[in-house]
Amino acid sequence: MFNAVAYCVFLPKNALFCSIQEHRLEIDARTGTFQSFESFGQQLLDKNHYASDEVHTKLGDMAEARQNLEKWVFRHSLLVTYLKIILLCEFLKLNTRMRE
Repeated sequence: MFNAVAYCVFLPKNALFCSIQEHRLEIDARTGTFQSFESFGQQLLDKNHYASDEVHTKLGDMAEARQNLEKWVFRHSLLVTYLKIILLCEFLKLNTRMRE
């Protein structure tokens, strides 16, 4: 199995991959906070809080930000696939050289 953290440690030149991995870990760590925020915001809207317009706007902003983060997740999955292919190619090159 591909270990993204080990890849970041041993090959630091892949900064983009490491950055995406860090974002993903941060998102996962804060999932409960996002859910609590959405729940609390919805409760305020349900009770017609005096700042309902602002709460609605903030909930929309957060939803948009999460959609943007999900784009990073998709890019991350593509990058992991590409890196697996690169590592396989490197392994095959090394294996071929050793047989020669």
